[in-house]
Amino acid sequence: MIKKIGIVLLVIIVLVVVYFAVVPSPIDPAAYRPPAGPELTGVLAPKELLKDAAVLVDQRLDGPEDVAFDAKGRLYTGTGKGEIVRVTGDGATEVFAETKGRPLGLHFDD
Repeated sequence: MIKKIGIVLLVIIVLVVVYFAVVPSPIDPAAYRPPAGPELTGVLAPKELLKDAAVLVDQRLDGPEDVAFDAKGRLYTGTGKGEIVRVTGDGATEVFAETKGRPLGLHFDD
């Protein structure tokens, strides 16, 4: 009984394959040719603002979320480890505070 079912399924599969191989497809594909892109002028012009940017930190910081500057112009940022780090003038970093959580925003009061 199982052998007959297997043979019937095999015959059906063969017939389906033969049908798709012989009968032409009703699909008539056409190649898509996209229009030319816009000229890179005006608001689309390449920006060169950061080409002369300098690296401020000698080491990699873990996920800085925000930056703030104190009254003396020193840079502070929070890290994923819960530290608030101060960047010194020579590019080194020092831990300014431990928050026991991730500081998501920094702001200095007057």
